[in-house]
Amino acid sequence: MGNIIFIAVEILLLGAGLYFVPFFTLVFMTAFSLLYLWFGFKIRKILYYIIPVLFLARVFFSVDFNIFENYYISNIKTNIIAGRGKVEKINKKFPLENIYISAENIPDGKYLLQGKSTKISDKYNFYDFEIMEKNEISPNLFEIFFDKKLKTIKKYISNNCGNFLQGVILGERRYIHKNIRDNFTYCGTAHLLAISGLHIGIVTGIILWILNLFKIKREVKYTLGFLFLTIYMTGITKSPSAVRAYIMGGVFLIGKIFYEKTDIKKSLALAVIINFFIYPVSFGNISFIFSYLCLFSIVYIFPKYYITKEKRYKNILNLFIFTGIIQIFIIPVSVYFFKTVPLLSYFTNFILTPLGTIFITFGFLCFFIPKTIFAVFFAPVLQGIYNIIEFVLNFFSKMPCLTIKYNGNLSLKFIIFIYIILILLFYLRKERNKNV
Repeated sequence: MGNIIFIAVEILLLGAGLYFVPFFTLVFMTAFSLLYLWFGFKIRKILYYIIPVLFLARVFFSVDFNIFENYYISNIKTNIIAGRGKVEKINKKFPLENIYISAENIPDGKYLLQGKSTKISDKYNFYDFEIMEKNEISPNLFEIFFDKKLKTIKKYISNNCGNFLQGVILGERRYIHKNIRDNFTYCGTAHLLAISGLHIGIVTGIILWILNLFKIKREVKYTLGFLFLTIYMTGITKSPSAVRAYIMGGVFLIGKIFYEKTDIKKSLALAVIINFFIYPVSFGNISFIFSYLCLFSIVYIFPKYYITKEKRYKNILNLFIFTGIIQIFIIPVSVYFFKTVPLLSYFTNFILTPLGTIFITFGFLCFFIPKTIFAVFFAPVLQGIYNIIEFVLNFFSKMPCLTIKYNGNLSLKFIIFIYIILILLFYLRKERNKNV
């Protein structure tokens, strides 16, 4: 197990290094480190050397290190929603920084565009894109299926409920009304809007539950489960958190096929490696940082504080500990990126997360049931759950100090230092308690 975790740490450091030092400086530092590992520590595990080199090769051939300049003619790949889109690729390469464009008078969809860019905002790296040539990227078979089903579903529920469903099931969170997104952020529950471990866990559970009804062999059940989960991922908009959750879900299902005991630490390490090889610039994505920080705290910190002894309200206490540890670990990055401190969102999660779970469960099932059954039974239930979520959100959004603004400036070095201290405190305190 230690081998894959060590490799994951190597890849994570390299992925982060892209944002701190020039690429060829990173190559030199990597070469020096690997040589020292070989000759200094005399470690002869070949994968420790091959995987980092392959990753650097992947970066060299797939990442665009050039600055997206004004009036520069470029070919970009983007997903346009309401006249705006995030640049996914520039000249068939991943941009190192997040770039957003305005492209008016273009229907929503995925496009390959050629044109000139003019910077509008330095704060958000936002450009006006003058289109010279455009080619729409045709959706795949599964995207077409989900799109058709969504249009049918939206006929029986409110527009806000439909857009919310589109966000939490298909990953198109930009369709969710800005006021709703802002309220989720203020309540500290924005994680419900991004497809992550919660969503993939629910989807996997539903798939396996349905397959259990047919009483098929274990190997066939989990093979079909992996296949259907892959189909679902193929039909939605993917994000680093979704990819991470899919990889871990896939490792779980494949392990079940071969009767292997699933090791969550090994699964997390494998997810990091695969995630970076698919998206070498993942470290520049905020959802990637939040997703893996939460999972790190769950996998490595929470088990050290989990109450195993039988006592009254043990499950409730463990739930408080679980939520509290996650909140502590996301506060520094929340302050750094959003200038906010989720002070009391610890409590809002106890209400909104179960409601979100119920909505996701019913929402996913809605895509696979006949229209008549949906219209009569599921549509009123789905709309009712959404109405409760909106009511609770509005109630909490009027409460002061759920999330407070921080107007100061924290350096990235200081944030890293805070995390080092946090990890040391959690580990050292638990070790001290063991020795008492």
